[in-house]
Amino acid sequence: MPRKKDSSPKVHVVDTEYGQVLLNEADGAYLHLNATAALIKSRLDAGDDTDAIVRALVDEYDVDADTARRDVEAFCRALDEKGLR
Repeated sequence: MPRKKDSSPKVHVVDTEYGQVLLNEADGAYLHLNATAALIKSRLDAGDDTDAIVRALVDEYDVDADTARRDVEAFCRALDEKGLR
């Protein structure tokens, strides 16, 4: 499986047939990402702000902006809690 480094030197991103897995090699924390979460993470890594990510989710999926914003904010909190951002 292709492996690529994330923006954080201790976090690796591994593509799988089911999405992606983030792994913090420093403490072993990991998080499985479905396609939606992988899109959010790739946009974060590209430097997009929350508003741009929300627009991308609204355009890509059948979701309203308020729900998308809550999901983006919750995902960012989860990344931060696990040291994966």
